[in-house]
Amino acid sequence: MAENKNAYTRFLILDECLRNGFARFTLTSLLEKLNEKLDEKSLKPIGRTQFHKDLNYLEFDLGAPIIREQEGQSKRIRYDDPNFSIKNQALDISLVKDIRDSLSTLLQFKGLHQLEELEELLPKLDKEFDLDTQTKQIIAFEDNPFLKGLEFLNPLIAYIKNDTQLIITYKSFRSSKSIEFDLSPYFLKRYNQRWFLFGQVNGFETLTNLALDRIDSIEFSSNKFTPNILYNWNEYFDDMIGVSRPSNGVLTEIQLKFTPEQAPYIKTKPIHGSQKVISENEDGLVVRIEVIPNNELEALIFSYGESCEVLFPLRLRRQIIERLSKFKY
Repeated sequence: MAENKNAYTRFLILDECLRNGFARFTLTSLLEKLNEKLDEKSLKPIGRTQFHKDLNYLEFDLGAPIIREQEGQSKRIRYDDPNFSIKNQALDISLVKDIRDSLSTLLQFKGLHQLEELEELLPKLDKEFDLDTQTKQIIAFEDNPFLKGLEFLNPLIAYIKNDTQLIITYKSFRSSKSIEFDLSPYFLKRYNQRWFLFGQVNGFETLTNLALDRIDSIEFSSNKFTPNILYNWNEYFDDMIGVSRPSNGVLTEIQLKFTPEQAPYIKTKPIHGSQKVISENEDGLVVRIEVIPNNELEALIFSYGESCEVLFPLRLRRQIIERLSKFKY
């Protein structure tokens, strides 16, 4: 968000300079002027590579009429039309309405400070483009604003961005005592209305997964941050349901049978992206998925009650039967 705002600030400065035909900037003097203005705004200066990228974006993406003129040994740069300004470029009103609707939808996710800046944009858009502020709400997301651990969400986002090594005091459901993790934080994921932090504990090669609602405290560590060079988060969760990956887990074909009453729901809402229909008749629907078995998979199977039966593999089937036998009615 901050990078986008800084880029737009640079564009506005360049726009103002290039409209001023009396200044007669060279590329070098324009860059110096830009960095001088950025310094006045307490923003980081840029180098020549980013400078030329910004000029190209102004010219080819924003349509600025930039011309370059040879003048002696120097090349001057300015707008061919001094009346042009990127501030005068009109947005299509339908696009603005779509942007506003998208912002309104995004703002339903509570607890992220990064969204507070976006929330301030809504009244500005309404005023600038005379939009209807009485737009009816047509979509909602299930959320739990009282979930324990949400106070750690924003700090962790900042720590991940800044590669900050942390000491996390954590108490699992299975233990009455807290334990400390000296951890390099990498990634946050929301599953089943809970937030989970993924990172690498100092001295270990495997990934650690911590639920935010079980964190007691977070402090800075004196140890060095370990960069993530192993995990692609776009692919990491593809082969499983939920967030836990057993250390010895392997991709497994699983066959599940659902009752005829449950079948339409399973077909329209697959339980995993790998789901394939094996057969369907008056006895029910049999589907196949390929995932790494974990606790979340078992919990999902149990959530369907008597509507779901594990056919394969036999090991998983026996585990489900064993757990069912321990239920007390």
